[in-house]
Amino acid sequence: MKNALHILVIEDDEVDQLMVSRSLKTAGWQAQVSFAANAEDGFKELSQKTFDCIFLDYRLPDEDGLSLLKKFRQMDDRTPIIVITSHGDENVAAQALKNGASDYIPKSLWSPEGLSQSLRSAIRVRNNQELREATEKALLQSEFRLSEAQRIGHIGNWEKDMVGDDMYWSDEAFRILGLAPQSMEPTLRDYTGFVHPDDYEKVKRQLNQAMADGNSYSLDHRIVLPDKTVKYVNIQCRPEKDAEGRVIKYLGVIQDITERKKIENDLAHAKKMAEQSVRIKEEFMANMSHEIRTPLNAIIGFSDLLAETDLYDRQQTFVNNIRTSGKSLLTIINDILDLSKLEAGKLRFEEIPFKLSQVIQEVIAMFQVDVDQKGVGLRSVIDEEIPETIVGDPVRLKQILMNLTSNAVKFTEEGLIKVSAKLAALDTDQLSLEFKVEDSGIGIPQEKLGTIFDSFTQANNDTTRKYGGTGLGLTIVRKLVEQQEGSIRVSSKPGKRTTFTFSIPFLRSKQQPEKELVVDPQIPEFEIAGTRVLVVEDNSMNQILAKNRLLQWDCEVDIAGNGKKGVEMLQQNAYDIVLMDVHMPEMDGYEATDFIRSQLEPPLSQIPIIAMTASASAKDARQARAAGMNDYIAKPFNPHRLYNIIAEHTQGRGATESAEEEAAPESDPQYQFINLSFLKDATLGDRNMLVQLIEAFIDNCKEYLATVVQGVSEKNWDAVYAATHKIKPNVSMAGVKVMEEQIALVDERSRYKKDLDTIPGLISSFKEIYGKVYEELKQELNFLRHEKD
Repeated sequence: MKNALHILVIEDDEVDQLMVSRSLKTAGWQAQVSFAANAEDGFKELSQKTFDCIFLDYRLPDEDGLSLLKKFRQMDDRTPIIVITSHGDENVAAQALKNGASDYIPKSLWSPEGLSQSLRSAIRVRNNQELREATEKALLQSEFRLSEAQRIGHIGNWEKDMVGDDMYWSDEAFRILGLAPQSMEPTLRDYTGFVHPDDYEKVKRQLNQAMADGNSYSLDHRIVLPDKTVKYVNIQCRPEKDAEGRVIKYLGVIQDITERKKIENDLAHAKKMAEQSVRIKEEFMANMSHEIRTPLNAIIGFSDLLAETDLYDRQQTFVNNIRTSGKSLLTIINDILDLSKLEAGKLRFEEIPFKLSQVIQEVIAMFQVDVDQKGVGLRSVIDEEIPETIVGDPVRLKQILMNLTSNAVKFTEEGLIKVSAKLAALDTDQLSLEFKVEDSGIGIPQEKLGTIFDSFTQANNDTTRKYGGTGLGLTIVRKLVEQQEGSIRVSSKPGKRTTFTFSIPFLRSKQQPEKELVVDPQIPEFEIAGTRVLVVEDNSMNQILAKNRLLQWDCEVDIAGNGKKGVEMLQQNAYDIVLMDVHMPEMDGYEATDFIRSQLEPPLSQIPIIAMTASASAKDARQARAAGMNDYIAKPFNPHRLYNIIAEHTQGRGATESAEEEAAPESDPQYQFINLSFLKDATLGDRNMLVQLIEAFIDNCKEYLATVVQGVSEKNWDAVYAATHKIKPNVSMAGVKVMEEQIALVDERSRYKKDLDTIPGLISSFKEIYGKVYEELKQELNFLRHEKD
């Protein structure tokens, strides 16, 4: 019988047994009824089976029902027992119930309904008891699990009653605070007593704010345990509110985060050490570069001069070997420096419009002589679907193609080298180009393809001996490609061919590449004589150079020392064009231009404004044009470009382009540190003007040193950056390369507020070198003044 009750009737009277059975059946109970005529048989049944209810006669032949009831309850305290008797009274009923009976029924009152009601009540009581016990067991198990989880995770919970001052801490909360669980009745004041003195005000302020606003909060702070151990904890809480929105309780957790803080501190220290290591490496690379380049440039320069003299064939061979070795060493240095910048993430990529065909043609032209001598073919193929002008970094693209093509030329003795570009993908604003450099050279062994892009790695052990190189070129290529969000791969068949394939995304160009207009100022296509020019520049050396250059072209020139003065002079006088320095005191070039464009009336608001900046990157060009400037020129400026810019913006058209390149300035071999070639070229032989420029440079350096020393002592890095940016073009004009490198580092670090602890050392080095530069400048001044006399 499915789901039937199992009932035991312990009764010596067979009629009464039958009565119980019929009453249950009449009442509709599904039951399997077992019978026992005495206490002994009843015990046997109980030891063998489990029953849902027991009907127990109060008087049995072998034992009193009350004592039997007590024994049953010692065996089983859960099964309902209904006592039945024919001689009962209230006292018997009370004794039965007191000793564990679920109900008591006199036989004289037996009926199916009464018996059924008694059975139903007894079973309900049993079920409720079982449910309560199961609930209590589950609750205890849940509490144990929660306690274990808190202990393992070092997280305790707490409650703060806002009506009274009562507070509850879990066992783990006590343990986190270094106390035995439930060893005290805690209060909020007790907790704040554990807070580290240095964090007390912070914690107090947060608690008061939370109490006032009724908001949740999370806070990290330190605590001091009774044994003086210091721990880090995180406190979190949320409010519990009544129907009116009043906070009646705060529920929260406290977590021991000491280990996490230790890991964070270790990571921060490791990061700092890594950054310091990178900084030391960068400084070493910069110093090494300078120390090697200085004598190397002299070696290459003097060997070039020596090669131009009358030499015997054997001497010419020696000189050529010196030149070749020197240039090879210079290439290695450049590779190492490029790799260092790439690994440090310091290499910046331009986004300027350029013609892809021009870049590839320049690469092909560079190796044409070499392949002709070898009898190897070299050609390029450019997909006609590629737009004529794209936006990206042409210099870095050219560097990648040159490196791959150089390898192809080096390792190919016969056959063909092909450089190709294909349009891989195109959408509204962006395109992806796939480049290939294919050769029919010696190839790369299959087992080496996986490491060919690793630093200092070459395909074979004898590659360096036979062909030269450091194994850095392909590493640099890979990093240049990947840092432009591209990818590169190689395939090869030893003795047959090698193909390098790389893809780089570019932007579609909405404008043509900028062309630098070049004219010979002695024979201009368009005269600028009589042009009225306002030069807004705070640097005296730049003022002298610009003014004298413009006067040589018969321009009318006025000088303003800052943007504010420039705006005033523009309102008081008539000018055709403004040359505007970008960084100046009081009002910089961007602010002055914005004022002119937005506050002045035409035609003043429409006057051409040319930005003059010490750094002429694509970003600077965009910033200048965004500020309302018409064009920009880098300092120290190229006289030809300056002339063209003035001609273009004052006459509405530029000078005719010239293919003639500006001659490289001659060096000053008699000096170790300075190279006045630029200034001598810029002054066109005017010794008075050259003297003024040198004297201005000396004064500016003295002013710069005084300003930066004060700025460093006051940690006023904005002042250091302003002074450094101001002196930067002057150092370039004077041709002091070693000072240029230090100035560039100070400029970058003070501008972006990084590696500031290295600036004092750079300034100290600058001062030391300037002392030597100053001696050479004095020597040149004495020479110039003697010649004048």
